[in-house]
Amino acid sequence: MLASKMGATMSEVRRGYKQTEVGVIPEDWDVVSLGALAPIQTGTTPPTNDPRNYGEEFLFVSPFDMGSSKYIGCSSFRRQLDG
Repeated sequence: MLASKMGATMSEVRRGYKQTEVGVIPEDWDVVSLGALAPIQTGTTPPTNDPRNYGEEFLFVSPFDMGSSKYIGCSSFRRQLDG
């Protein structure tokens, strides 16, 4: 059983939360693929010496941000729409 493998039983999940395939999350959240939330693009990293490429609009996730985990906790950069 998934919950047992993750070290929690259904009785241990706090009120307002639910057990999912990715772990315990708030009841009003859904587990969806990243591609269902935003377009996924691959290619080259925009030049860091051009400040127009970076700003505060969008998270920019690179393989560096992923490390050895399948979960992304933070992103080193953010992109601007015009960059």
